Amino acid sequence: RTAIPVVLIASQNAAVRRRLRQELEGTFTVYEVSERSALEQSTANIHPALLLVDFSLRQLGGVKGLQAIRKMCPSTKSILITRTPSQEEEISVLKAGVRGYCHRGITPSHFRKVMEKVQEGEVWASRNVISHILFELASLTNAGNMTMPPARVNNSC
Repeated sequence: RTAIPVVLIASQNAAVRRRLRQELEGTFTVYEVSERSALEQSTANIHPALLLVDFSLRQLGGVKGLQAIRKMCPSTKSILITRTPSQEEEISVLKAGVRGYCHRGITPSHFRKVMEKVQEGEVWASRNVISHILFELASLTNAGNMTMPPARVNNSC
């Protein structure tokens, strides 16, 4: 029997925490915190599989704060939820190691898909941002005169 994955929700907004908890209970063991100090303590103590962070969390400290939290438990996969998504913010948090980025008002069905994909090791980001990151990667690769290894394709479907 496999253990139920642990999710830690970090948001100062009680309504957001309640909505996310309702979506996750039954599939995950859910903990929630409303401030950065509790986020740090809980991350260090429970080593959650997934961390849902509301970017408006007081005293989070932006991208640098997210990186500090991630260093406490590198195996934890982080998903950032935000009230006002922006491409620049999305790019910066993905570069900082966040595995998913979504709007705080995401529909329940999309939210479940984000959780599933990130838990499986995938990255959840907007198509525009993926295109931007791929272009940036290609530019870096070409600038360094390096070649990308061939992609492995799974044809077992």
